[in-house]
Amino acid sequence: MNSRLTSSGLHSLAFSAAIVSSLLTSHAAAQVVYALDDGTGSVNIGPTFPAEFMWGNVFDASPAGRLINTISVAYGSLPTSPATPVRLYLFEDPTDDLDPRDAVLVATTTGLSDQPRTNVFINYPITPTIVRGTFFVAASCQVDGVSLRPGRLDPQTNSQAARAWVFGANTFTFPAPTLPDLAASPYILNMSQNIVRGTFLVRATGSFIADCSPADIANTDGDPNSGPDNQLDNGDFTVFFTAFFAEQGDPARLAADIANTDGVVASMWPGGSSTGGPDGQVDNGDFQAFFGAFFTGCR
Repeated sequence: MNSRLTSSGLHSLAFSAAIVSSLLTSHAAAQVVYALDDGTGSVNIGPTFPAEFMWGNVFDASPAGRLINTISVAYGSLPTSPATPVRLYLFEDPTDDLDPRDAVLVATTTGLSDQPRTNVFINYPITPTIVRGTFFVAASCQVDGVSLRPGRLDPQTNSQAARAWVFGANTFTFPAPTLPDLAASPYILNMSQNIVRGTFLVRATGSFIADCSPADIANTDGDPNSGPDNQLDNGDFTVFFTAFFAEQGDPARLAADIANTDGVVASMWPGGSSTGGPDGQVDNGDFQAFFGAFFTGCR
């Protein structure tokens, strides 16, 4: 079947592209800071034996901040000079059980501790990495087992101590992502079992990325201008139906344009294609794609 792209069709395509651009960037400025501590650590933690010592916290990924871009650490007792070499880690927890022993390393970087400054966070940028469910953020450095206690603990957050962990080994072997194997560490302690309980001054910062589903076209209140929100709910359902059955020529109708006429979505989605939608028109392909994606759920 031959087709012809008219000036109105060009306008529709441009409008669809603008909607997609808005969906992908509407949350771009927002940053989510993952923190268990309250910023007032008062205890320094470290082993009584020489080791590479790792300490960190488990967090729950927020739909508004699944793209982690920074790890922040406030240190305990370290040498005043020179600054201590440190490594920062981002692990994905495949079982979402708050236990990072089976976690998979997805990003890492190195840096220096800088001069010790009480409860002052040092920020370490990492390669932006998507996390889902629960994830473990940690730091490690070599300690002498005598005077160095690099993990800064906040005892006032002891109710969250089950989310704080320490590991000790001769070294944590690389390359990523298969190693380090935290479960094989000779020394493992969950801070809920420590004499002094609390969480570490280890944080992460994440930003929004629209990676849930092509059916995620609005927020939970049904506002397409404030979505997507990385969850599928009645807000998306309402917006799609309202748009799909809007009058022909109504620009709001294009909120339902998520696929091409064959029901194929864009290549950024599972099963998508470079020739997938949106295509500037609303038809049965969008209807099929929306319901297929909506009932599949977020990836």
